[in-house]
Amino acid sequence: MANPDNQDIEALLLRRLKNGDVDAFALVYKLYFQRLYVYCRQFTKSAYGAEDIVQEVFAKLWVTGIQLLPTARCVACCSPSPEIIL
Repeated sequence: MANPDNQDIEALLLRRLKNGDVDAFALVYKLYFQRLYVYCRQFTKSAYGAEDIVQEVFAKLWVTGIQLLPTARCVACCSPSPEIIL
């Protein structure tokens, strides 16, 4: 999601997520699970390990969603980089 329209959608999703909106979380999960899973699988070389990491990322996103910055982007929030993970 790089164009301005998609950035607006991301901002809306993150605002909704910050407010505890389950539907927004489900959409973020649907949009980013596969991308994050593939990224993690490259490093772990394990389907189970990658899935565990991704589940942890999304669990942490749900628990800490209220703390999201208003300028955060979904890609950054769902990144497995240690510097970016919530």
